[in-house]
Amino acid sequence: MRHSEFTQAFEDAFGQYQGPALLRDLALTEFGARTALQAVEEGEEPQKVWLAVCDAMDLSEDWWFPHRRERQPR
Repeated sequence: MRHSEFTQAFEDAFGQYQGPALLRDLALTEFGARTALQAVEEGEEPQKVWLAVCDAMDLSEDWWFPHRRERQPR
C-alpha cells in the first residue's frame, strides 16, 4: 500500500470529512497511541497501520486491502 492509497482508504471507508479526521486523530494502541498519520510519517508501513485502523474501527475484511479493490466512479 502506497502512502496515497493509505490516505485514500480513509476517505473511501469513512467519508470525505470523517476520513481525514480519523487519519489525524485516531490514537492506535498498536503504535504506542500514535495516530495513523503519525505512525506512517515516523516510518511504519501504511498497510500495517491501515490494518490496525480496520481493527480499531471494526471494519470488515472487505476493507483490509482497499487499494486492490476496483474503485467506483463518483
